[in-house]
Amino acid sequence: MEKIEMTDLEKDLAELIGARRGKARAIPRAELMTLFDGLSDRLVRKKIKHLIIKHGIPIASGIKGYYTPVTTDEVMRAGDY
Repeated sequence: MEKIEMTDLEKDLAELIGARRGKARAIPRAELMTLFDGLSDRLVRKKIKHLIIKHGIPIASGIKGYYTPVTTDEVMRAGDY
C-alpha cells in the first residue's frame, strides 16, 4: 500500500488538533477557519475527514469542536465517523 504524504495544511491541522486532548479541550471549527486565514467550513471538514480516513489520525468531534480522544468513550465515539 502506497503511503500518502500529508500537505502542510494537513500537518498543521493534525498537530493543532493533536494538542487538544479530550473533548473538554476541543477546538471549534470556526477557530480553525480563523487560524488558517479564512479556510472554508467545507474545506476544514474535508481535510479532517481525509486525516481520519487516509492517515489514520484519531480525531473526534463534538458540540465544542474537534479534539484528540483520550478516554475509552471518546475513542469509541471517534470510531463512528
